[in-house]
Amino acid sequence: MAAEQPTILATSGGYKAGRRSRLEFDALLHHAVELSGVTGRAPRVTHIGTASGDQSWFNAEMDHAARIAGFDFSHLNLFTMPSVEDPETHLMDQDVVWVNGGSVINLLAVWRAHGWMPFCGGCGKTVWF
Repeated sequence: MAAEQPTILATSGGYKAGRRSRLEFDALLHHAVELSGVTGRAPRVTHIGTASGDQSWFNAEMDHAARIAGFDFSHLNLFTMPSVEDPETHLMDQDVVWVNGGSVINLLAVWRAHGWMPFCGGCGKTVWF
């Protein structure tokens, strides 16, 4: 049974060089999916790359890695505006929310500008660092 709330993975890891692609997801991201408890369907995983500037080339590499892993993968980009209409609903619909590494100072500044700090601080989810 899938968890009632998303599993949050905040890390600067989760991927490695691929055998037939630039990137593959490593054991860390697969472990987060395992912890989410999803069975019988592709796990919904969203990537938040704010700390590294929401780079489209990197998102494309991760999309390819997600196809290899069998994940239903999406991105929540915040530069320059959120890439989804309702970020909170989008996040709550995921099995795993992967906050990828980079500049934490920049990440927090952008999250504050978008009013995310109360949501992130009080969401009561499981966070794996």
